[in-house]
Amino acid sequence: MIQELAGQSLVQRETSPPVPVRGSADRELFLSTLVKNPRLPSPPALALQIVELVSDPNATVQQIAELLTTDPVLCGKLLKTANSVLFSPSQPITSINQTIGVLGFNRLRSLVLSLSLPVMQAKLSIDPGLRRMWKNSVVGAVIARELAMHCKLPQPEDELITGLLRDLGMFLLQQSSPQVYGPVWNGAIHRTGEAQTVFEIETFGISHAEASAALLKHWRLPREIWEPILYHHHPDPATLEPLLAQRAAVLCFASRLANLEEEQTNLEYFENVIALARERFNLDQSQLEAMLATATPMIRALASVMQFDIGECPEFDLILTAGCEELLRLSMDTNHGGARPPELSATFDLENIADSDSGKVNVKSAGNGCLDFLEHLDRSGNQVNGYEILHLLGRGSMGVVYKARDTQLNRFVAIKAMTPEMAGSARARKRFARKAQSAALVRHENVVTIFNVSSLQEIPFIVMEYVPGLSLQDWLDHGKKFALTEIISIGKQIASGLAAAHAISLVHRDVKPANMLWEDGTGRIGITDFGLACTLHDDPHLTAQGALVGTPLYMSPEQAIGQPVGPMSDMFSLGSLLYALCTGHPPFEGESVYAILHGVMERTAPAIRLANPDIPDWLIRLIGILHSKDPVERMSAADVARQFVQHRND
Repeated sequence: MIQELAGQSLVQRETSPPVPVRGSADRELFLSTLVKNPRLPSPPALALQIVELVSDPNATVQQIAELLTTDPVLCGKLLKTANSVLFSPSQPITSINQTIGVLGFNRLRSLVLSLSLPVMQAKLSIDPGLRRMWKNSVVGAVIARELAMHCKLPQPEDELITGLLRDLGMFLLQQSSPQVYGPVWNGAIHRTGEAQTVFEIETFGISHAEASAALLKHWRLPREIWEPILYHHHPDPATLEPLLAQRAAVLCFASRLANLEEEQTNLEYFENVIALARERFNLDQSQLEAMLATATPMIRALASVMQFDIGECPEFDLILTAGCEELLRLSMDTNHGGARPPELSATFDLENIADSDSGKVNVKSAGNGCLDFLEHLDRSGNQVNGYEILHLLGRGSMGVVYKARDTQLNRFVAIKAMTPEMAGSARARKRFARKAQSAALVRHENVVTIFNVSSLQEIPFIVMEYVPGLSLQDWLDHGKKFALTEIISIGKQIASGLAAAHAISLVHRDVKPANMLWEDGTGRIGITDFGLACTLHDDPHLTAQGALVGTPLYMSPEQAIGQPVGPMSDMFSLGSLLYALCTGHPPFEGESVYAILHGVMERTAPAIRLANPDIPDWLIRLIGILHSKDPVERMSAADVARQFVQHRND
């Protein structure tokens, strides 16, 4: 709150806010000026033509199909979306006529409008505020559709498009007065919901919801699209027609749920969410969590088909679970005389895993099952679900890995289980299993294959490919000097494996030498631990008190400051790994964790040739590109792999 007030006063000193429009004539003039901004893109003409045709009660399927087939790219996207998890058809949809017949006119209209948004997005200058808006819109759109289906609204697909378009007014206000609205747009001043609406009305005389509705009316979209957006921050059933009030309430609540990630340390926010779910939508906590879990793959699917880079999709059901668990714990503390803080200083994941006083895990809370299971693994010769335990391969702070034999297929495997300390949290175990299932989707020779995700006594464990050999970190610790040919081979393989993961929207988040296994005899690299290092909490280097521990030598700048990460975060870490192979040490070293983080965020790494004069110019330039502080300036994994292929004979 202090920072918000300080930021607000700074803005007030440096800028002169526009005079709020008070009269209806002034207000209409201001809205007209906003929506007729010549720099503002509009949906493609074809999309608007289809919307108009679909709204004609005399239109036929053949007429609509003929108009759609003038744009083969749009047809391809429609077919891909119709066959995706968003709609889960009972049998494959193979033609546009079939798409129209199965989906119906209203669903088709919503899809056409939705799939036209990337064209608009491509015309906008990319900035953090814009990315944040689109991510929030995609998430809110899918959740709004799921809520509409729960409420049995007549056209739930309309809520998909209203969810996507509801915040376009924020972009209009930012374009109109970037100095005034910029701190809200960029997140420097944190306002959501009612607080943001009040700020907008006090500053401009209108809210972003009004601006969004005015823009959609200007685009001649139907009333059923723009009207719920107009009222979604004030869905008052006393003043609105019942169906409109319900649709506006769905949009409002979906918007709140889409903000869960940003609000995950705000306990009051979680209280309001649970109360709204129960009172307005007759959803208890478990039902709401189940809805959010169902929505997560749909969010990924919609983002993929619409070509929106939203980074790694948050698991909103787990965020909600964590918040509610913390509310319960603090409620019990309050009943015993403890004070209840308005906000947490660390993420919920960490608070639930660790004891708040000592920072150590309270394993007793998990019961004896965790320890019995892990003690069972520790005994050579024991059998676990058809796998014979042979011996311990390694033990870290979060995982224990054993070599085992698959008794059915007679092959060696590696089994990874959570440590007793980490296995003490039921929610952490659930997240561990879910991340493993996501990682199992990657099929690539340079990614360690996950054969099975199983459990015993409710403790999940992962059965994966056994790679005989040491990790790259082991070799660095032994003082190995990597030859250029080895660096090129290793770099190409890691980049290829990451490219395969990034292609299905999976981010590793912990690319470092210790997670790269170098197979004896073949020189093959196997990337391991996709997402598992960040399974137990959002940042593997945070304690329950929110303090960094360990040495985050391979973090990206966005990880270091706690921002959401995407594929480009992996690429910064790959640059640091390549630097270490070239020089024998990480690029950003320091006497303390915070010195290292400062280097990651602010400094340029020391010149590679100071440690190794034999590294060629092209590789030094490549590592420099990967070390760009701005993720947009980094090279993709596929492009890095191509670079190494071009130079494989150096």
